[in-house]
Amino acid sequence: IDSCMRLGAGMSEGPLEMADRLGLDVIHHNLQNFCNEYKDFKYRPHPWFNGMIRAGQFGRKSGRGFYHYA
Repeated sequence: IDSCMRLGAGMSEGPLEMADRLGLDVIHHNLQNFCNEYKDFKYRPHPWFNGMIRAGQFGRKSGRGFYHYA
């Protein structure tokens, strides 16, 4: 996904890289707030994403997200 978006859309970083940089826990929290505020399930985090958060995979700050960081 990231390679396609960088090459095809000219983005400097792909959406998954950006999510890791911003913090998956922050994005998850915001999605839950949008879902609750707007009463619209299109904002509901995917169960796979919920599992990442429960596993402590928060992106760069935890060393693991969509990518692994040393």
